[in-house]
Amino acid sequence: MNKDEIFHLLRNAIISNQLGCGQVLDKNVLAGIYGMSGTPIREVFLKLQEEHFVEVVPGRPTRVAQIDVNRVKDYAFMRAALEASAVDAVCAHGLSEADKAQLEDLIHKQEMELQKPDKERFQHYDELFHKKIIELSGHPEIWSFVSLFNRYLRWAHNTATETSIDLKKAISDHKSIVNYLQQDRRTLARNRMLQHVNRVHERLTRLV
Repeated sequence: MNKDEIFHLLRNAIISNQLGCGQVLDKNVLAGIYGMSGTPIREVFLKLQEEHFVEVVPGRPTRVAQIDVNRVKDYAFMRAALEASAVDAVCAHGLSEADKAQLEDLIHKQEMELQKPDKERFQHYDELFHKKIIELSGHPEIWSFVSLFNRYLRWAHNTATETSIDLKKAISDHKSIVNYLQQDRRTLARNRMLQHVNRVHERLTRLV
């Protein structure tokens, strides 16, 4: 296993709350587990710190960071702004039947995951839906920022155990967004995207 794989493994463990806030990450222990020196493990820690998942302080143990409520608010605000702008751009370009079919297929896959206890696949298709909207906007580079925000927000959501999301409502929002895009009803599409993104994050910021 190389350091990039270890980075993704640890990041996913933090996001899924398998590694809880404040938990110590021992460089030497991890180096022994993965059969490498401490240097690449430290590089992994620094990459995790760049995304605000761990705290690296010289002379002190590296720990999983605490959720920063202000960062949650900032990331939620920026995500909403970018995705609303993406919807505007899709309306300007127009939504083809082929693109509409792809979006509807992702919605259908989400519906198929509703009854399953593990919602990881539901989240996967949710992300693909939003990624597709951004790709259709003609500005695919935006996704690198949105996915960064989403990872932190998903971590905050998983940590706030009281958070309850109406998944059926999320699917309903997706259907409305697609219909408004096809009908070129820009204001309605933009407003529904803003409502969709903000609904979860407004509740989240009250809990973390």
